Amino acid sequence: MHREHPQGFGPGKTDVMLRQAVLITLALVSAPSVSDVSQRHIERTLDAIATEPMHGRMTLSKGLGDAQAFIEREVRSMGLQPYRGSYRHTYELTAGYKIGPGNEVNLNGQTLKIESDFVPLANSAQDKKVTGELVWAGLGMVNDSRNDYANLDVKGKIVVVFRGTPAEGPRSGNAQKARLALDRGAIGIVFLGPQIGGALELPKLVSGQGLGRASGLVGIAIHQKFARALLGKSYADELKDPKPRVLPATLSMTTHTEPNRGKATNVIAVLPGTDPKLQYESIIVGAHLDHLGYAETGSLSGMEQIHFGADDNASGSAGILEIARYFATHRTNRRTLIFQWYSGEELGLLGSEAWAKDNVKALSRTHLMVNLDMIGRLRNGELTVFGADTSPSLRGLLSAMERPGIKLIPVGQSPGNSDQYSFSRRGVPVLFANTGLHQEYHTHKDTIATLNIPGMVTVCESVIGVIKAADALNEQLKFSPTGNVQPNQRSGERTGRRVRTGFIPDMSGSGPGLLITGTINGSPAALAGIKAGDRLLKFDGKPVNDVEDLQAVLSTAKPGVPVKLVILRDGAEIEVTITPTEAPNAG
Repeated sequence: MHREHPQGFGPGKTDVMLRQAVLITLALVSAPSVSDVSQRHIERTLDAIATEPMHGRMTLSKGLGDAQAFIEREVRSMGLQPYRGSYRHTYELTAGYKIGPGNEVNLNGQTLKIESDFVPLANSAQDKKVTGELVWAGLGMVNDSRNDYANLDVKGKIVVVFRGTPAEGPRSGNAQKARLALDRGAIGIVFLGPQIGGALELPKLVSGQGLGRASGLVGIAIHQKFARALLGKSYADELKDPKPRVLPATLSMTTHTEPNRGKATNVIAVLPGTDPKLQYESIIVGAHLDHLGYAETGSLSGMEQIHFGADDNASGSAGILEIARYFATHRTNRRTLIFQWYSGEELGLLGSEAWAKDNVKALSRTHLMVNLDMIGRLRNGELTVFGADTSPSLRGLLSAMERPGIKLIPVGQSPGNSDQYSFSRRGVPVLFANTGLHQEYHTHKDTIATLNIPGMVTVCESVIGVIKAADALNEQLKFSPTGNVQPNQRSGERTGRRVRTGFIPDMSGSGPGLLITGTINGSPAALAGIKAGDRLLKFDGKPVNDVEDLQAVLSTAKPGVPVKLVILRDGAEIEVTITPTEAPNAG
């Protein structure tokens, strides 16, 4: 697709001089060798931050705190300095809920203990006491293959169901189950669970594991140890063949939760520049360290198991730690390098946004921001680099990223779904390296075993190359707004794309149209019947030839509004209707 020259940098004397400067710069930059980037170090970092003890690194969790402590120990050992006296940048946020006063549950005369026997659920009606008979609704599902409410009267009663969704077959989240119970007249709901191995005995107090919009319903989750007292048989036996029925038990409950406000942190480390004239300018290298915990936000599988986030984004976090190690060893950087590991990205770029907001003056002296988010799945050598048009000089510098085994795919715009956007929207040139979506994205299956770690080594070498090339320039990079996705008009801030479709596109841009290499399970694209090998030709009447075209059309789509697609399949054009959903807090 033809792209116009950024304003003020059209063909002519200025453009020729700029290209000559870039070529001279690249000639002076030596590429890092394989021996400079250690696969062993990367593997060690992944083992430290993307395994079970970190419990999915949800922001404000102990697991994320432990991962941050590991990163801090590493940068200290390298001799990197704190930023303005501290390796931690702190900001306030609200993430989910916490238990408040006044939670009481009594089952057949037995008072249950909070946190060991039961927990209130997010979005449960506050301070509302309900008492009633219990009705067992099994899986609590209604679909084409089952109806757990058939011949079951739950009006004015409290429904008991298994928590979560089965590992196989149709899925039904807690919010959907709560809505089914409410619509049938239930006054409360009790989740007994979990259904799947690896889940916590009691759920997290987050909306994704709560009652959703089941307004007025009181809801709790109780430990599976109460199964025999309630059901007359063991939990495992009932799970094999759940039979809805009235239970010989009564329960009373009152719940109260409060917003979980806390202080979140980013890890920041500094390597001062060596050039007295340029050391006050900086190059920021960032990656988000947080993930989804136990499916606490943005999960696409809905499984309340640990979401390890190996690719998203332990890969980027391990990558910049290794890049930091390279520069700390060689000390060749003229400008100051600031390495940043963000929290709160999965909640809406909160960590990078907070740092950028608190360091406006530093941003005016920022030469370049490089973001690594999902660099662990290099396939066919394809490395996508977004933001190539956020400065007139950047496309020329990208040749410094070329390596054997790398097929570089530059994309002009800086999208709004990862941390570089917190900088580009403030006028900082950015590059965002990414190896693409996959079926395990935002699911519990995003594990270290799925990563291409030798590929990560190559990506790190590639990023080191462009950092060195940018650092070799004598003038600070100029920002070009043509490379920035416009803010979401609804939120005013985070992203130019507010919908989710679930396409996994081929970033290489070889036509006709945009090749679809797969879809995310359960996504609008999958539900619409889009298949690997399809080519997307038009979206809502607009031509789509590459990933930039796709970004543009998605920025105008609306959640819940059907859109007609033209697909090329087996040599024939067909029309398909897709209904985008609201984009989750993802990155």
